[in-house]
Amino acid sequence: MTKFTIKTTNRFDRHLATLDKRLGLNFDEIMSVIEEIKVAKDILKEFGTLPQEYVYYLHRLEDEPWAGFMEFHVADDVLVVYADVTAKHEIRLVGIYNHERLRQGKLD
Repeated sequence: MTKFTIKTTNRFDRHLATLDKRLGLNFDEIMSVIEEIKVAKDILKEFGTLPQEYVYYLHRLEDEPWAGFMEFHVADDVLVVYADVTAKHEIRLVGIYNHERLRQGKLD
């Protein structure tokens, strides 16, 4: 089975480093989100997708500027947006948002 390469954008890395300020998360919530992202990355690396039976709610985004991107929840109101570049066996983590920020469509 071909494994997938997981890449992160500078935006994703910045979002991960500022979860408290951007999404108002406390320390315990941040630690939980980071752990969930690590687990999701491992699954994505192995399978290229997150299985339906897993705890993540996964779907393709349709509204601009997100059309064509995928997202999954790592907490009730914490969403990871990613680009699925299956032809290259690559998944690019683009950013971390809550529902409000995602609806606003700002890439910040």
